[in-house]
Amino acid sequence: MNPNKLDHRQQQHTGPDHHEALRADAAREFGTPEELLRHDAAQIHPPAEVAARLGRSLQGGAPPRPWWKRIFRRES
Repeated sequence: MNPNKLDHRQQQHTGPDHHEALRADAAREFGTPEELLRHDAAQIHPPAEVAARLGRSLQGGAPPRPWWKRIFRRES
């Protein structure tokens, strides 16, 4: 194994920018799980195809009734 390659990798991961990013992530605290989820959602953008499918799904209206409600419905 070439020790120069290891040194290069170590320098890449231990640079000042890397440490600042780790400290900024470690210092972030959230009061509730919902705040964490909102922060995470703001940082992550789904692929265009997934976003389009989700949009179509949300426009579809109310989901169909569950199978067990259709079978065991109360008849008056």
